[in-house]
Amino acid sequence: MKRFVSMLTVLALAMCATIAVAEEAPKKEKPAKPATPMIKGEVTKVDAASITVKNKDAEKTFTIDANTKIKAGNEDKTAADIKVGDKVTVKYDGDKATGIMIAVPKPAGEKKEGGAKKDPAAKTH
Repeated sequence: MKRFVSMLTVLALAMCATIAVAEEAPKKEKPAKPATPMIKGEVTKVDAASITVKNKDAEKTFTIDANTKIKAGNEDKTAADIKVGDKVTVKYDGDKATGIMIAVPKPAGEKKEGGAKKDPAAKTH
């Protein structure tokens, strides 16, 4: 009887050890998505089928097609809205532009965050 209880105890411990090892099995992690390549710069040439952007490091030309998303702020735009001299950020895949964000300049006279300047002539008592 003692032998039977000993064998049962060993069997129970073996089962617990197997379960513990199975629970600690490494989980498969999803591979990280590669970052979308992009370039920021100034437009040096643009037409309905391509855009050329120059920054301090390089000048690159990308194709534009109907699937290229073009925006200025929150507004959808087309290639016809892009002008030479515009500041843009181009997301690309190979030589194809997948997205173009046209920088929207702030209107002249618009003040930065932080409130209006105080009038030095105005006195408060």
